[in-house]
Amino acid sequence: MSAGGLDSLKQVSHEGSFLREIATEAGRRLLKNGPIEVEAPLKLAEGRRQEQEAEPALAKEGLASAVRKAEEMARIFDRSLRFEYVEEAGMYQVHVIDTVRDEVIRKIPPDELIRFIAYINEMLGALLDVEA
Repeated sequence: MSAGGLDSLKQVSHEGSFLREIATEAGRRLLKNGPIEVEAPLKLAEGRRQEQEAEPALAKEGLASAVRKAEEMARIFDRSLRFEYVEEAGMYQVHVIDTVRDEVIRKIPPDELIRFIAYINEMLGALLDVEA
């Protein structure tokens, strides 16, 4: 591949960083070893795509692990945690419960903040609603 061919490959890859990495790697290998296999950069791109698809699963696993650790820590102090999704606000609220007295001792974020966020969401919804 000529230097001009490498430049055009870089231009094509402008929008995708993984394509830019493939072009750079192809250029390095070309300068070092001469002609390269076409399949090698394609395998690199496929590997990156598979890594990106696996990231949400890892994020869910990390979140579940963090929740378990928080619950274990709370038990040390005779507390338990209950996670509740508040649909109006579009967020989770954590209830800290005293296990000895079986009562909610704290809500994170507090109810006032949840109501405020729900109100803002309602106002934004009304503002953005357009009658056809």
